[in-house]
Amino acid sequence: PPQEYPPPAIVPGSIHLFHVGERKPGGYKPFADVSDDLKKRISENLYDKRFNEYVEKLRRDAYIKIYDPELEHLLAEKKS
Repeated sequence: PPQEYPPPAIVPGSIHLFHVGERKPGGYKPFADVSDDLKKRISENLYDKRFNEYVEKLRRDAYIKIYDPELEHLLAEKKS
């Protein structure tokens, strides 16, 4: 019931105390109410996945040339 303290939740390394302020009955929201949110979440996950794949492809295909004479000199010494 509200305004009561349930038994503490004992977790390895800590103890959690809760205070019940109010209770609401559980239930489900109609699909029409959550469909837009679900579509948004799915599209964001798909976007993140595709974006990460694209960035990884760019990293694999990247060609880097260094135009610093001092570094070029060190590279030439390393090849010798």
